[in-house]
Amino acid sequence: MHTCALRSVQRNKTDAADALGIAHLMRTGWFCQAHSKTQNCYRIRLLLKDRRNLKANFIDLENAIRHSLMAFGIRLGKVGSEPVLEAAGGDAMTLGLMQTMLPARAGLRTGYSSFTGLAAQHAMWCHDTSYIGDARLDGTTLTSGTRERCSD
Repeated sequence: MHTCALRSVQRNKTDAADALGIAHLMRTGWFCQAHSKTQNCYRIRLLLKDRRNLKANFIDLENAIRHSLMAFGIRLGKVGSEPVLEAAGGDAMTLGLMQTMLPARAGLRTGYSSFTGLAAQHAMWCHDTSYIGDARLDGTTLTSGTRERCSD
Protein backbone atom coordinates (compact mmCIF):
# COMPACT_ATOMS: atom_id res chain seq x y z
CA MET A 1 0.00 0.00 0.00
CA HIS A 2 2.80 2.41 0.94
CA THR A 3 4.74 1.44 -2.16
CA CYS A 4 1.84 2.26 -4.46
CA ALA A 5 1.23 5.59 -2.74
CA LEU A 6 4.91 6.52 -2.91
CA ARG A 7 5.19 5.67 -6.61
CA SER A 8 2.01 7.58 -7.48
CA VAL A 9 3.49 10.85 -6.15
CA GLN A 10 6.46 10.64 -8.48
CA ARG A 11 6.55 13.60 -10.81
CA ASN A 12 8.44 11.94 -13.67
CA LYS A 13 7.48 8.38 -14.50
CA THR A 14 10.69 7.20 -16.14
CA ASP A 15 12.76 4.06 -15.71
CA ALA A 16 15.46 6.02 -13.90
CA ALA A 17 12.92 7.52 -11.49
CA ASP A 18 11.43 4.05 -10.93
CA ALA A 19 14.88 2.66 -10.17
CA LEU A 20 15.51 5.46 -7.67
CA GLY A 21 12.10 4.85 -6.09
CA ILE A 22 12.76 1.13 -5.74
CA ALA A 23 16.21 1.84 -4.27
CA HIS A 24 14.61 4.23 -1.77
CA LEU A 25 12.02 1.60 -0.80
CA MET A 26 14.74 -1.01 -0.29
CA ARG A 27 16.85 1.41 1.74
CA THR A 28 13.98 2.42 4.05
CA GLY A 29 12.52 -1.08 4.37
CA TRP A 30 9.08 -0.25 2.94
CA PHE A 31 8.69 -3.52 1.10
CA CYS A 32 7.25 -6.91 1.89
CA GLN A 33 8.98 -10.12 0.98
CA ALA A 34 6.82 -12.38 -1.16
CA HIS A 35 6.95 -16.15 -1.06
CA SER A 36 7.41 -17.69 -4.50
CA LYS A 37 5.80 -21.10 -4.89
CA THR A 38 7.48 -23.89 -6.80
CA GLN A 39 6.03 -25.52 -9.91
CA ASN A 40 5.54 -28.70 -7.89
CA CYS A 41 3.30 -26.75 -5.52
CA TYR A 42 1.17 -25.55 -8.44
CA ARG A 43 0.96 -29.09 -9.82
CA ILE A 44 -0.23 -30.50 -6.52
CA ARG A 45 -2.74 -27.68 -6.14
CA LEU A 46 -4.10 -28.39 -9.65
CA LEU A 47 -4.28 -32.11 -8.88
CA LEU A 48 -6.24 -31.53 -5.67
CA LYS A 49 -8.56 -29.01 -7.35
CA ASP A 50 -9.35 -31.40 -10.20
CA ARG A 51 -9.86 -34.25 -7.72
CA ARG A 52 -12.31 -32.09 -5.77
CA ASN A 53 -14.18 -31.26 -9.01
CA LEU A 54 -14.46 -34.96 -9.93
CA LYS A 55 -15.78 -35.77 -6.46
CA ALA A 56 -18.37 -32.98 -6.69
CA ASN A 57 -19.51 -34.18 -10.13
CA PHE A 58 -19.68 -37.77 -8.86
CA ILE A 59 -21.88 -36.71 -5.93
CA ASP A 60 -24.06 -34.55 -8.20
CA LEU A 61 -24.62 -37.49 -10.55
CA GLU A 62 -25.47 -39.81 -7.65
CA ASN A 63 -27.99 -37.25 -6.39
CA ALA A 64 -29.46 -36.92 -9.89
CA ILE A 65 -29.92 -40.70 -10.08
CA ARG A 66 -31.51 -40.76 -6.64
CA HIS A 67 -33.86 -37.84 -7.45
CA SER A 68 -34.80 -39.28 -10.84
CA LEU A 69 -35.97 -42.46 -9.17
CA MET A 70 -37.64 -40.52 -6.37
CA ALA A 71 -39.93 -38.87 -8.95
CA PHE A 72 -41.41 -42.34 -9.56
CA GLY A 73 -41.70 -43.11 -5.85
CA ILE A 74 -38.56 -45.24 -5.66
CA ARG A 75 -36.28 -44.55 -2.70
CA LEU A 76 -32.77 -45.92 -2.45
CA GLY A 77 -30.51 -45.99 0.58
CA LYS A 78 -27.29 -46.43 -1.36
CA VAL A 79 -26.82 -45.85 -5.06
CA GLY A 80 -25.30 -48.85 -6.79
CA SER A 81 -25.72 -50.54 -10.15
CA GLU A 82 -27.72 -53.56 -8.97
CA PRO A 83 -30.21 -51.76 -6.68
CA VAL A 84 -30.81 -49.00 -9.23
CA LEU A 85 -31.41 -51.37 -12.16
CA GLU A 86 -33.56 -53.60 -9.96
CA ALA A 87 -35.68 -50.65 -8.81
CA ALA A 88 -36.06 -49.23 -12.32
CA GLY A 89 -36.78 -52.60 -13.96
CA GLY A 90 -40.53 -52.03 -14.36
CA ASP A 91 -40.35 -48.92 -16.56
CA ALA A 92 -38.52 -49.00 -19.91
CA MET A 93 -37.77 -45.26 -19.96
CA THR A 94 -36.45 -45.21 -16.39
CA LEU A 95 -34.37 -48.32 -17.09
CA GLY A 96 -32.89 -46.67 -20.19
CA LEU A 97 -32.11 -43.51 -18.21
CA MET A 98 -30.36 -45.45 -15.48
CA GLN A 99 -28.43 -47.60 -17.98
CA THR A 100 -27.09 -44.34 -19.42
CA MET A 101 -26.27 -42.64 -16.11
CA LEU A 102 -24.68 -45.58 -14.29
CA PRO A 103 -21.68 -45.92 -16.69
CA ALA A 104 -21.06 -42.16 -16.38
CA ARG A 105 -21.12 -42.55 -12.60
CA ALA A 106 -18.68 -45.49 -12.84
CA GLY A 107 -16.33 -43.43 -15.04
CA LEU A 108 -16.34 -40.55 -12.56
CA ARG A 109 -15.68 -42.97 -9.71
CA THR A 110 -12.75 -44.54 -11.59
CA GLY A 111 -11.31 -41.12 -12.37
CA TYR A 112 -11.69 -40.01 -8.77
CA SER A 113 -9.92 -43.10 -7.44
CA SER A 114 -7.04 -42.63 -9.90
CA PHE A 115 -6.73 -38.98 -8.82
CA THR A 116 -6.69 -40.16 -5.21
CA GLY A 117 -3.80 -42.50 -6.04
CA LEU A 118 -1.91 -39.66 -7.73
CA ALA A 119 -2.52 -37.38 -4.75
CA ALA A 120 -1.22 -40.04 -2.36
CA GLN A 121 1.85 -40.56 -4.53
CA HIS A 122 2.62 -36.83 -4.61
CA ALA A 123 1.93 -36.47 -0.89
CA MET A 124 4.75 -38.95 -0.31
CA TRP A 125 7.15 -36.55 -2.08
CA CYS A 126 5.81 -33.52 -0.20
CA HIS A 127 6.67 -34.99 3.19
CA ASP A 128 10.25 -35.65 2.12
CA THR A 129 12.09 -32.87 3.93
CA SER A 130 15.40 -33.31 2.15
CA TYR A 131 14.20 -31.43 -0.96
CA ILE A 132 12.64 -28.02 -1.49
CA GLY A 133 11.60 -27.48 -5.08
CA ASP A 134 14.49 -28.69 -7.21
CA ALA A 135 17.32 -28.03 -4.72
CA ARG A 136 18.57 -29.93 -1.71
CA LEU A 137 18.61 -28.29 1.68
CA ASP A 138 22.41 -28.27 1.68
CA GLY A 139 22.39 -25.96 -1.36
CA THR A 140 23.45 -28.38 -4.07
CA THR A 141 21.15 -28.74 -7.06
CA LEU A 142 19.77 -31.98 -8.40
CA THR A 143 21.52 -33.39 -11.43
CA SER A 144 18.95 -35.99 -12.45
CA GLY A 145 15.24 -35.46 -12.99
CA THR A 146 14.27 -38.28 -10.62
CA ARG A 147 13.92 -37.89 -6.90
CA GLU A 148 14.61 -40.63 -4.41
CA ARG A 149 13.36 -40.77 -0.88
CA CYS A 150 16.09 -40.34 1.68
CA SER A 151 16.70 -43.48 3.70
CA ASP A 152 17.85 -41.77 6.88
